Amino acid sequence: MKNKVNVFKTTEIDFERIKNLAYEAGLTKTEFIIRSCLNKKIVHIDDLKENYIQLKRIGNNINQLARLSNMGKLEIVNLDEVQQSLSLCLDTLVSIQERIQ
Repeated sequence: MKNKVNVFKTTEIDFERIKNLAYEAGLTKTEFIIRSCLNKKIVHIDDLKENYIQLKRIGNNINQLARLSNMGKLEIVNLDEVQQSLSLCLDTLVSIQERIQ
């Protein structure tokens, strides 16, 4: 339980920098300062949002193709573009994993 209060003074420039760095890392200022002081990892990942959106689109497309196939409206489907998109998403995830390890 967090029950201790720490107060410290900074310059306006340092205050803004800490605030911006915390925002970019997706953390509160308190959590950012604690992690920084205790040498804990601070991981900032921008790539995940776009990757998530792309994976949702691919999943929706595959579901639509499966539904059409089950209805007998499709027999042959070219999934080259889907494979390329999945490969790009995988490359992004591998790159992110390498950065945070």
